[in-house]
Amino acid sequence: FAIRIRGVGADAEPPARAVLDALAARGVPNYFGPQRFGARGDTGALGEALVRNDLDRFVSLLLGSPREGDAPGVRAAREAFEAGDHDAALRRWPGSFANERRALAAYAKRGRPQAAVGALDKRRKRLFVSAFQSELFNAVLARRLETFDRVLGGDLAEKHDSGAVFRVTDAAAEQPRAERFEISPTGPVPGYRCELAEGEGGAVERAVLAERGVELESLRKVGSLRLKGTRRALRFGLGEPELSAGTDEHGEYLEVRFTAPAGAYATCALREIMKTDALGG
Repeated sequence: FAIRIRGVGADAEPPARAVLDALAARGVPNYFGPQRFGARGDTGALGEALVRNDLDRFVSLLLGSPREGDAPGVRAAREAFEAGDHDAALRRWPGSFANERRALAAYAKRGRPQAAVGALDKRRKRLFVSAFQSELFNAVLARRLETFDRVLGGDLAEKHDSGAVFRVTDAAAEQPRAERFEISPTGPVPGYRCELAEGEGGAVERAVLAERGVELESLRKVGSLRLKGTRRALRFGLGEPELSAGTDEHGEYLEVRFTAPAGAYATCALREIMKTDALGG
């Protein structure tokens, strides 16, 4: 990645470099980035509604619930759906929203939310549920920020060279490997076959699932989907990090360069460097 951050210049280089050095040493919190959750930020909520079989809420989120920031045509379609005028809503949905149009047509014809869900492409439904799983992982990581670069007794750690996961029985013996970035603690992307950590880390995972009312077995069958789940490292390493200040025809900038493994979000590293949540908005 080579990314230029605008609105800052050479004066911002020392604090940005300090953050970049810390990220290079500790790793970057391996959040699923905002793009995982769609332009409206609601794909996780749609997935949760499917998991809970709350299909009325799912249809309301998918076809209604207008908000600021919706494109005019989309907002008009959502407003018409909220008003109960399904014919007008169908006319107003742009042609590029094929899934929404199919779901609305099925719902208008049969009057049942199950019909709308059944009309959706399976890949789209999987995307929604995957976003909900990602929200749960992010919630665990948020509670592990103080220890996301340390292995705790009972943790399930990942070997970075192979991707293999093992349970930590002696944290003191394994921590030097974590400091060399050979291993990292993981968090759950929940599913019915997803093993949870034990000890302090496991308590965090179980607390998040309990607070969201999620039991792993409930993910065995979500409609036609079977959610096995997996483990995901709580951090990722920055490769070859570089930082420089410059000026071009658009003004001053800081340029950040680094490499990152597949599945990591560069926006997460930028958020740490910029100390802003603007990337999620």
